[in-house]
Amino acid sequence: MQHALLGLAIAFILAIAAALAAPAVVDWNDWRAEFERHASTLTGAPVRIRGRIEATLLPTPAFVFRDVQVGNPESGSGARIGEVQGVLSLGALLRGHLEAETFALIDPDMRIADTGQGSILQAARTAAAAAGVVTLARIGIARGSLTIDRAGGPLV
Repeated sequence: MQHALLGLAIAFILAIAAALAAPAVVDWNDWRAEFERHASTLTGAPVRIRGRIEATLLPTPAFVFRDVQVGNPESGSGARIGEVQGVLSLGALLRGHLEAETFALIDPDMRIADTGQGSILQAARTAAAAAGVVTLARIGIARGSLTIDRAGGPLV
């Protein structure tokens, strides 16, 4: 009986050690296309992660995406974001849900085109639809800018 419990304890310790060591071994940049595809689905606009990707699983799942582009900021609507940071709820992930305890945009330069045909409302609808898929507990924006281009010229 003692040998069985000892074997079970050793297996449990090895499993925890593997979970702690795995993120250091995994090259998260190999998963770039998958992260971009999911982010594009959530935002309703093409997302490109042009910088490094970092992630951890334990003790708390977290990620950092550097140099992110959403949409096409040069042509009207979109954003360039220096860094996207998130801390996810481990319990929610184990239940199959995506819940961000914190979500931060660092150095975003956001641009929204108001063509008079509801583009700003469409962006709001897309964000509301994503809210059913992802839960955000706390959102932060640091050192950001927002430009709204109206049909008659920019409104800053």
